[in-house]
Amino acid sequence: MRPYGAAWLQFFLQSLDLDQRLLRLELLGLGLGQMQGQDTISLSKAFIREEDGVKYVFLRGEDGRLKRQEIQTGRIFWGDTYEIKSGITSEDWIAFPYGKNVREGARTKEGTINQLYGY
Repeated sequence: MRPYGAAWLQFFLQSLDLDQRLLRLELLGLGLGQMQGQDTISLSKAFIREEDGVKYVFLRGEDGRLKRQEIQTGRIFWGDTYEIKSGITSEDWIAFPYGKNVREGARTKEGTINQLYGY
């Protein structure tokens, strides 16, 4: 049984220094990231809603009020983070958290987690 949040991946390692080898009991760290020159937006599932097969987020519009924005998603990372293909930019202010009664046109409030939740 796999630990929660763990994934087992096969990967190919290419070393530019052919004299370097991993010795027994040495560790290798492997991180996922984006390739230089590529702009990728990723967003947790918690920010994304879906209705009739259409994914969307609420963001702050130019008037400071909530605006529903449809998005196109791509790959999913770590089981809970979507690659965003289109619909939002890195300049957009994504709204969170959502309540059952959230609606387009509601006023938005900007703040840190401490300010908004009293931590």
